[in-house]
Amino acid sequence: MPFNELAPQYELNVPSYLSIEYPLNVKNVSKAIGMVGGREKIAQCFIEPEMRLELKLRPDDVYSHPVSSEKCDTTENMLMRLSLPKKVLQKHNYNVQAALKECEENNITYGSSVEGILNKTYKFRQLADFQTVHKNSPFTNQFLDSVGKADLEKIKQFADYIEKDHQVQSKFENKDLDLPPLVRYARVDIPYNYRYVGNLLIDENGELTRDSVKLHTIFVDWGEKVPTSYNPALQKELDRCVQEVESLKERGLERLVPDSPAFSLLRCIEILKKLFDMKPIWLRRHISWMLPSRLRPQLRFALPYVAFTTKKGPWRQSYIKLGYDPTLHKEAVDYQVEAFRMSSKSFTMTEMERMVEAGEEPLVVPPTLASHEAEFDDPDSEISQLGIGKVPKQLFYDGVSPTCAVSFQIGDMADEDVRKILKDAHIQDQCLEATGWLDWVTVCRIRGVIKYKLECIDKGKNFDVDKVQAIMTRTSYPFNDYKGLVPREDDDNEEENEQPEAVDTNIAKDDLITRLKVFNSQNSHILDELTGLLKQESFMDAGRR
Repeated sequence: MPFNELAPQYELNVPSYLSIEYPLNVKNVSKAIGMVGGREKIAQCFIEPEMRLELKLRPDDVYSHPVSSEKCDTTENMLMRLSLPKKVLQKHNYNVQAALKECEENNITYGSSVEGILNKTYKFRQLADFQTVHKNSPFTNQFLDSVGKADLEKIKQFADYIEKDHQVQSKFENKDLDLPPLVRYARVDIPYNYRYVGNLLIDENGELTRDSVKLHTIFVDWGEKVPTSYNPALQKELDRCVQEVESLKERGLERLVPDSPAFSLLRCIEILKKLFDMKPIWLRRHISWMLPSRLRPQLRFALPYVAFTTKKGPWRQSYIKLGYDPTLHKEAVDYQVEAFRMSSKSFTMTEMERMVEAGEEPLVVPPTLASHEAEFDDPDSEISQLGIGKVPKQLFYDGVSPTCAVSFQIGDMADEDVRKILKDAHIQDQCLEATGWLDWVTVCRIRGVIKYKLECIDKGKNFDVDKVQAIMTRTSYPFNDYKGLVPREDDDNEEENEQPEAVDTNIAKDDLITRLKVFNSQNSHILDELTGLLKQESFMDAGRR
């Protein structure tokens, strides 16, 4: 029968019975029935549906605290009658399951029929109360022999015994008080959940381990050869996940596959391959939002299978498809990263999820995926089938609304002034580490406009159109003033509770400013007057703080 096909339905014209889930090993059926009140008590359960049975571990002891039952009337189990060959049963020591298996395998005839429906089951799931045994208690035995049997003469004798005992005994005598037991000892009759969780940092030998998970992410410095495949150390984990999923399918447990961690990792890798086919360079926070929420914890483990990252340069803090070298493709200019910070509080991943669920934050398709926009609304497209979603609008810079992101791809900026600067920009023939495929003046214009507008948005002020125009038409940018705007993409990692691998951010002294001091020493004193200057080294140093 296929996994998704419903089982056939049959009508059963059989009587209904009630059953008792007995918590003891029954060897004497009559005694077991007596411990729950006898046949008369069980018969009353048919007349009084809400009545509960009580299991008395010592039925003859009136002080025995019973265990109360819970009634379950949604079981609908069937009572089956099986007729198995006696020789087969004896062969398997009366193991019915093993005997049935042999009959099926060897085509041995056996009989089976449905005798009834068990539509009501009494289950004893409570904890037994503390018990006190008073077999050797003179007081208790005399009390039961008189008051318990309603014998007036013995009750009088018992009263005289109490009075004499009270007069004889010293109130300071140190001995156990012979008193009747309490009606109830324990205040609760169900196990208390202490929510105990073992220390995950303790290994099987009881030693404390603090080894972090090795992600094997590939970091590439500027000018290094682009990797075409993931770290070989990851292959073992990938093979293990594939084997685990195949094992579940072979055992007929297909229903467990979607919830297994191995399948989640494989599915995440599959979606990432699709995303990097659509666009070769991504910001990790955008990827996280486009993944189904249940797969987001797997992102940090799946990314090294599909992409590498860079320590610095125009595509810093972004993930690049394995085998793709952005320094050889001019269209990669759209994916160059600019990083800025607003002083206002940024929303965390959880806060943004709540805003999206409440309809307070719209989801949009990244502008760099405009050619795929129709596929997001097509339920039959591969994007929809994989569950790829959209990204909150707050993660993009539009020059009007506040943003909680730190890093932006140039091609995703919707600000009209920035788009105009890019439209008039000249794409260079050589890709440079400082500016990528753009020239220095264009990059400074973009940064100047974004810096000014973010400050206005942060302070709630209107833009000065003339000032924006002056920034856009400025032709001399020896250095730009970025006071207070320190890019830290690591903040995005912290918001998603992920610990990135350690990165060596030591940068050589042979940078642009050093060269200016060497080749233009007469005017190098101007550098000391630029208090708002931020170098690319500052970007990397900020990420370490």
